[in-house]
Amino acid sequence: MLKKKNLIKSAILLIMTFFLLTCIPMNKSYASDPITGNNSFETAYNFGYWKYKYGTAILPAGENEAYFSFTADSGERIMAQSTYRDEYWGMEITIYDEAGQLIDTRNNPVKPGYVPFIYAKCDPIKIRQKFYVKVTRGNYEGDMYFTVSFEDRIRTGHKTFNFPGTATNPGNKNYDPNGVDSNVLTLDLRNDTSIPNKAIVRSVTTSARQTPSQGNVHHWIMCSQTEHWYESKVSSSSSGHYYITVEDNLKVANVWNFKYNAKATAPSKMTNVKMDVKYEYDITDTYVPY
Repeated sequence: MLKKKNLIKSAILLIMTFFLLTCIPMNKSYASDPITGNNSFETAYNFGYWKYKYGTAILPAGENEAYFSFTADSGERIMAQSTYRDEYWGMEITIYDEAGQLIDTRNNPVKPGYVPFIYAKCDPIKIRQKFYVKVTRGNYEGDMYFTVSFEDRIRTGHKTFNFPGTATNPGNKNYDPNGVDSNVLTLDLRNDTSIPNKAIVRSVTTSARQTPSQGNVHHWIMCSQTEHWYESKVSSSSSGHYYITVEDNLKVANVWNFKYNAKATAPSKMTNVKMDVKYEYDITDTYVPY
Protein backbone atom coordinates (compact mmCIF):
# COMPACT_ATOMS: atom_id res chain seq x y z
CA MET A 1 0.00 0.00 0.00
CA LEU A 2 2.84 2.40 0.91
CA LYS A 3 4.61 1.63 -2.37
CA LYS A 4 1.42 2.31 -4.33
CA LYS A 5 0.94 5.62 -2.49
CA ASN A 6 4.52 6.67 -3.30
CA LEU A 7 3.98 5.79 -6.96
CA ILE A 8 0.85 7.97 -7.02
CA LYS A 9 2.78 10.86 -5.47
CA SER A 10 5.56 10.46 -8.01
CA ALA A 11 3.07 10.44 -10.87
CA ILE A 12 1.38 13.61 -9.63
CA LEU A 13 4.72 15.37 -9.26
CA LEU A 14 5.74 14.26 -12.76
CA ILE A 15 2.53 15.65 -14.23
CA MET A 16 2.92 18.95 -12.37
CA THR A 17 6.55 19.26 -13.44
CA PHE A 18 5.50 18.67 -17.04
CA PHE A 19 2.91 21.43 -16.67
CA LEU A 20 5.50 23.80 -15.25
CA LEU A 21 8.00 23.14 -18.01
CA THR A 22 5.47 23.46 -20.85
CA CYS A 23 3.06 26.15 -19.66
CA ILE A 24 5.34 28.64 -17.91
CA PRO A 25 7.89 30.79 -19.79
CA MET A 26 11.31 29.21 -20.07
CA ASN A 27 13.07 32.24 -18.56
CA LYS A 28 11.49 31.42 -15.22
CA SER A 29 13.59 30.03 -12.36
CA TYR A 30 12.14 26.75 -11.17
CA ALA A 31 12.51 25.37 -7.64
CA SER A 32 13.55 21.87 -8.72
CA ASP A 33 12.70 20.07 -5.47
CA PRO A 34 9.09 19.90 -4.22
CA ILE A 35 8.50 22.48 -1.49
CA THR A 36 7.13 21.13 1.78
CA GLY A 37 7.59 21.60 5.52
CA ASN A 38 6.85 25.32 5.22
CA ASN A 39 3.87 25.47 7.54
CA SER A 40 4.51 28.76 9.37
CA PHE A 41 5.85 32.26 8.81
CA GLU A 42 9.11 31.14 10.39
CA THR A 43 9.54 28.20 8.00
CA ALA A 44 8.29 30.02 4.88
CA TYR A 45 10.02 28.96 1.68
CA ASN A 46 11.97 31.97 0.37
CA PHE A 47 11.69 32.59 -3.39
CA GLY A 48 13.77 35.77 -3.19
CA TYR A 49 13.04 38.48 -5.75
CA TRP A 50 9.74 37.52 -7.37
CA LYS A 51 10.60 37.78 -11.06
CA TYR A 52 10.73 34.46 -12.94
CA LYS A 53 10.28 32.36 -9.77
CA TYR A 54 7.94 29.40 -9.36
CA GLY A 55 7.87 25.92 -7.86
CA THR A 56 5.83 22.85 -6.95
CA ALA A 57 4.56 22.57 -3.38
CA ILE A 58 3.13 19.75 -1.30
CA LEU A 59 0.76 20.39 1.60
CA PRO A 60 0.58 17.03 3.42
CA ALA A 61 -2.64 15.74 4.90
CA GLY A 62 -3.02 17.10 8.43
CA GLU A 63 -1.29 20.41 7.58
CA ASN A 64 -3.59 23.34 6.83
CA GLU A 65 -1.24 26.08 5.63
CA ALA A 66 1.83 26.50 3.46
CA TYR A 67 3.95 29.69 3.60
CA PHE A 68 6.24 31.33 1.06
CA SER A 69 8.09 34.64 0.98
CA PHE A 70 9.29 36.89 -1.82
CA THR A 71 10.48 40.44 -2.41
CA ALA A 72 9.32 43.07 -4.90
CA ASP A 73 10.26 46.67 -5.70
CA SER A 74 8.38 49.93 -5.43
CA GLY A 75 6.26 50.61 -8.51
CA GLU A 76 5.79 46.94 -9.35
CA ARG A 77 2.29 45.52 -9.27
CA ILE A 78 2.46 41.80 -8.57
CA MET A 79 0.19 38.83 -8.12
CA ALA A 80 1.04 35.56 -6.44
CA GLN A 81 -0.87 32.61 -7.82
CA SER A 82 -1.44 28.98 -6.98
CA THR A 83 -2.81 26.32 -9.30
CA TYR A 84 -6.21 24.98 -8.34
CA ARG A 85 -8.11 21.72 -8.76
CA ASP A 86 -11.86 21.24 -8.49
CA GLU A 87 -11.49 18.96 -5.47
CA TYR A 88 -9.59 21.75 -3.67
CA TRP A 89 -12.80 23.74 -3.18
CA GLY A 90 -12.29 26.43 -0.51
CA MET A 91 -8.53 26.67 -1.11
CA GLU A 92 -7.35 30.22 -0.35
CA ILE A 93 -4.31 32.39 -1.07
CA THR A 94 -3.30 35.36 1.07
CA ILE A 95 -0.51 37.95 0.95
CA TYR A 96 0.89 39.62 4.08
CA ASP A 97 3.53 42.30 4.43
CA GLU A 98 6.67 41.76 6.48
CA ALA A 99 4.88 42.92 9.63
CA GLY A 100 2.19 40.30 9.15
CA GLN A 101 -0.46 42.80 8.04
CA LEU A 102 -3.03 41.44 5.62
CA ILE A 103 -2.60 42.81 2.08
CA ASP A 104 -4.99 40.70 0.00
CA THR A 105 -6.81 37.38 0.23
CA ARG A 106 -8.89 35.44 -2.33
CA ASN A 107 -10.42 32.00 -2.79
CA ASN A 108 -12.27 32.39 -6.07
CA PRO A 109 -10.53 30.46 -8.86
CA VAL A 110 -10.19 31.86 -12.37
CA LYS A 111 -9.25 30.14 -15.61
CA PRO A 112 -7.97 32.57 -18.26
CA GLY A 113 -5.90 29.77 -19.83
CA TYR A 114 -5.84 26.00 -19.60
CA VAL A 115 -5.29 25.61 -15.86
CA PRO A 116 -7.43 27.26 -13.14
CA PHE A 117 -5.69 29.13 -10.34
CA ILE A 118 -6.28 31.42 -7.39
CA TYR A 119 -4.34 34.64 -6.90
CA ALA A 120 -3.73 37.56 -4.54
CA LYS A 121 -2.28 41.01 -5.32
CA CYS A 122 0.24 43.41 -3.81
CA ASP A 123 1.72 46.80 -4.74
CA PRO A 124 5.09 47.32 -3.00
CA ILE A 125 6.01 50.80 -1.84
CA LYS A 126 9.75 50.35 -1.26
CA ILE A 127 12.74 48.61 -2.80
CA ARG A 128 13.01 44.87 -2.08
CA GLN A 129 9.94 44.94 0.13
CA LYS A 130 9.27 41.54 1.65
CA PHE A 131 5.92 39.78 1.47
CA TYR A 132 4.54 36.47 2.65
CA VAL A 133 2.16 34.20 0.75
CA LYS A 134 -0.05 31.78 2.64
CA VAL A 135 -1.89 29.00 0.83
CA THR A 136 -4.67 27.54 2.96
CA ARG A 137 -6.28 24.16 2.54
CA GLY A 138 -9.99 24.09 1.73
CA ASN A 139 -12.22 21.07 2.26
CA TYR A 140 -9.80 18.58 0.70
CA GLU A 141 -8.30 16.24 3.31
CA GLY A 142 -5.51 14.44 1.47
CA ASP A 143 -2.05 15.54 0.30
CA MET A 144 -2.36 18.68 -1.83
CA TYR A 145 -0.12 19.38 -4.82
CA PHE A 146 0.01 22.83 -6.39
CA THR A 147 2.38 25.28 -8.00
CA VAL A 148 3.19 28.78 -6.73
CA SER A 149 4.37 31.50 -9.10
CA PHE A 150 4.46 35.28 -9.43
CA GLU A 151 3.44 37.54 -12.28
CA ASP A 152 3.46 41.22 -13.22
CA ARG A 153 -0.23 42.15 -13.35
CA ILE A 154 0.21 45.08 -15.74
CA ARG A 155 -0.08 44.63 -19.49
CA THR A 156 0.20 47.24 -22.24
CA GLY A 157 -1.30 47.61 -25.68
CA HIS A 158 -2.35 50.11 -28.28
CA LYS A 159 -5.23 50.52 -30.69
CA THR A 160 -6.29 52.98 -33.38
CA PHE A 161 -9.86 54.28 -33.48
CA ASN A 162 -11.61 56.17 -36.27
CA PHE A 163 -13.75 59.24 -35.60
CA PRO A 164 -16.90 59.17 -37.73
CA GLY A 165 -17.74 62.16 -39.91
CA THR A 166 -15.88 65.19 -41.21
CA ALA A 167 -14.66 68.18 -39.20
CA THR A 168 -15.20 71.47 -41.03
CA ASN A 169 -13.76 74.90 -40.24
CA PRO A 170 -15.34 78.10 -41.64
CA GLY A 171 -12.00 79.92 -41.70
CA ASN A 172 -10.69 82.77 -39.59
CA LYS A 173 -12.40 85.53 -41.53
CA ASN A 174 -12.27 88.01 -38.65
CA TYR A 175 -8.52 87.48 -38.09
CA ASP A 176 -9.04 86.34 -34.50
CA PRO A 177 -5.54 85.82 -33.00
CA ASN A 178 -6.90 82.78 -31.18
CA GLY A 179 -8.06 81.16 -34.41
CA VAL A 180 -11.38 79.47 -35.10
CA ASP A 181 -12.57 76.02 -34.01
CA SER A 182 -14.14 73.41 -36.26
CA ASN A 183 -17.23 71.46 -35.41
CA VAL A 184 -16.78 68.58 -32.94
CA LEU A 185 -16.54 64.91 -33.90
CA THR A 186 -17.58 62.33 -31.30
CA LEU A 187 -16.33 58.78 -30.78
CA ASP A 188 -18.09 56.58 -28.18
CA LEU A 189 -15.85 53.76 -26.91
CA ARG A 190 -17.88 52.84 -23.84
CA ASN A 191 -19.15 49.59 -25.35
CA ASP A 192 -16.05 48.64 -27.35
CA THR A 193 -15.32 45.07 -26.26
CA SER A 194 -11.85 45.12 -27.86
CA ILE A 195 -10.66 47.42 -25.06
CA PRO A 196 -9.43 45.53 -21.96
CA ASN A 197 -11.52 46.16 -18.87
CA LYS A 198 -10.45 49.31 -16.98
CA ALA A 199 -7.64 50.06 -19.47
CA ILE A 200 -5.93 53.39 -18.68
CA VAL A 201 -4.49 55.76 -21.29
CA ARG A 202 -0.70 56.03 -21.38
CA SER A 203 -0.54 58.39 -24.38
CA VAL A 204 -2.70 59.66 -27.24
CA THR A 205 -1.93 60.86 -30.75
CA THR A 206 -4.33 61.93 -33.47
CA SER A 207 -3.98 62.01 -37.23
CA ALA A 208 -6.12 63.45 -40.02
CA ARG A 209 -6.07 64.84 -43.54
CA GLN A 210 -6.84 68.55 -43.89
CA THR A 211 -8.04 69.93 -47.21
CA PRO A 212 -6.54 72.31 -48.12
CA SER A 213 -3.51 71.77 -45.90
CA GLN A 214 -2.81 74.87 -43.79
CA GLY A 215 -0.29 76.12 -41.25
CA ASN A 216 -1.05 77.27 -37.70
CA VAL A 217 -3.38 74.34 -37.09
CA HIS A 218 -3.78 72.52 -33.75
CA HIS A 219 -5.66 69.31 -33.03
CA TRP A 220 -7.71 69.17 -29.82
CA ILE A 221 -9.26 66.19 -28.00
CA MET A 222 -11.50 65.82 -24.97
CA CYS A 223 -12.42 62.83 -22.82
CA SER A 224 -15.90 62.78 -21.25
CA GLN A 225 -14.36 61.61 -17.99
CA THR A 226 -12.96 65.09 -17.31
CA GLU A 227 -14.56 67.24 -20.05
CA HIS A 228 -11.22 69.01 -20.41
CA TRP A 229 -9.92 69.94 -23.86
CA TYR A 230 -6.30 68.95 -24.49
CA GLU A 231 -4.46 70.98 -27.10
CA SER A 232 -1.79 69.33 -29.22
CA LYS A 233 1.77 70.07 -28.17
CA VAL A 234 2.67 70.91 -31.78
CA SER A 235 1.12 72.87 -34.64
CA SER A 236 0.30 70.45 -37.45
CA SER A 237 -2.58 69.89 -39.83
CA SER A 238 -1.93 66.14 -39.96
CA SER A 239 -1.14 65.09 -36.39
CA GLY A 240 -1.65 65.88 -32.71
CA HIS A 241 0.41 64.95 -29.64
CA TYR A 242 -0.90 65.62 -26.14
CA TYR A 243 0.26 66.07 -22.56
CA ILE A 244 -1.62 62.98 -21.40
CA THR A 245 -0.01 60.25 -19.31
CA VAL A 246 -1.13 57.36 -17.13
CA GLU A 247 -1.11 59.82 -14.20
CA ASP A 248 -4.24 61.43 -15.66
CA ASN A 249 -6.05 58.13 -15.03
CA LEU A 250 -8.21 58.44 -18.15
CA LYS A 251 -10.07 55.27 -19.08
CA VAL A 252 -9.91 54.34 -22.74
CA ALA A 253 -13.56 53.25 -22.71
CA ASN A 254 -15.00 56.77 -22.68
CA VAL A 255 -16.65 59.20 -25.07
CA TRP A 256 -13.92 61.12 -26.94
CA ASN A 257 -14.34 64.38 -28.84
CA PHE A 258 -12.13 65.92 -31.53
CA LYS A 259 -11.90 69.35 -33.11
CA TYR A 260 -9.20 71.44 -34.74
CA ASN A 261 -8.32 75.10 -34.53
CA ALA A 262 -7.13 77.03 -37.59
CA LYS A 263 -5.88 80.60 -38.01
CA ALA A 264 -6.01 80.69 -41.81
CA THR A 265 -8.82 82.74 -43.34
CA ALA A 266 -9.79 80.11 -45.90
CA PRO A 267 -12.30 77.40 -44.93
CA SER A 268 -11.09 73.80 -44.66
CA LYS A 269 -12.11 70.33 -43.61
CA MET A 270 -10.53 67.29 -41.96
CA THR A 271 -11.27 63.73 -42.98
CA ASN A 272 -9.96 60.31 -41.90
CA VAL A 273 -9.59 61.52 -38.31
CA LYS A 274 -7.99 58.83 -36.15
CA MET A 275 -6.94 58.50 -32.53
CA ASP A 276 -4.11 56.13 -31.60
CA VAL A 277 -4.15 55.18 -27.90
CA LYS A 278 -1.40 53.44 -25.96
CA TYR A 279 -2.79 51.98 -22.75
CA GLU A 280 -2.14 49.76 -19.78
CA TYR A 281 -4.41 47.50 -17.77
CA ASP A 282 -4.37 45.14 -14.82
CA ILE A 283 -4.71 41.62 -16.18
CA THR A 284 -6.73 40.60 -13.12
CA ASP A 285 -9.46 43.08 -14.15
CA THR A 286 -10.09 40.86 -17.18
CA TYR A 287 -10.53 37.64 -15.19
CA VAL A 288 -13.95 36.05 -14.78
CA PRO A 289 -14.80 33.48 -12.07
CA TYR A 290 -14.04 29.87 -12.96
